Amino acid sequence: MVLEERKLMKIAFSTNNIYQIERFSKKYKIKNFKKINFSTLNRSELRTIKLELLNKINSIPISLILAQSIIESGWGASRFAQEGNALFGQWTWKNDDGIKPKGNLDANFSVKSFDSLLDSVNSYILNLNTHPAYKGLRNFRISQYNSGKNITGNDMANFLDKYAEIGFEYVTKVKKMMLDILLYSGNVWLMIGLLLAILELTNGTLIFFLPTGTSGLLTGLVLKMQESGSLPI
Repeated sequence: MVLEERKLMKIAFSTNNIYQIERFSKKYKIKNFKKINFSTLNRSELRTIKLELLNKINSIPISLILAQSIIESGWGASRFAQEGNALFGQWTWKNDDGIKPKGNLDANFSVKSFDSLLDSVNSYILNLNTHPAYKGLRNFRISQYNSGKNITGNDMANFLDKYAEIGFEYVTKVKKMMLDILLYSGNVWLMIGLLLAILELTNGTLIFFLPTGTSGLLTGLVLKMQESGSLPI
């Protein structure tokens, strides 16, 4: 979905579709959005907005998505994943938008819940693409992208120290999980579900059902292709 949005965003600028430019600017939290008068933007201002959107509207490596979803959802076994399709442990401060931790029902936050796994993946990608805590990740990605260099989950994981309270220990945890996924695929059915959700999200189509045992091979092939640059998603 995010790659499709990137394509549509470029079309909006090439056709001077101000409505779409404003819509993308709002969704991706362009700097000083509320102060911008989109009906009077000049060429220089449009270029500034486009550069920021190019920085923000881009893909996240599948290896990183898988690793974080497994860590944050406990291989899909957590209560938040089971009851709310919450794969990435995102917090919300809206009373009716999440699930309270059982051991802290008086907390001023909840773990955000979703109608589907795809909604959870979409929200996670949007979070990494917009939150100030991951500005370094986005700047690294656009630098690699503009230089024609490969963008790997292992490299982007270096910028996730603010994703969890354990800081850089979390970076190490994510990198280890990516290696574990590549070398060993347990929890076959969850892996199938995650791959189906992510591939459907990325490609916009639902792939055929995979038989037991295939997910390990597919996961290894997908990650190997992605990390080598032959699968640029």
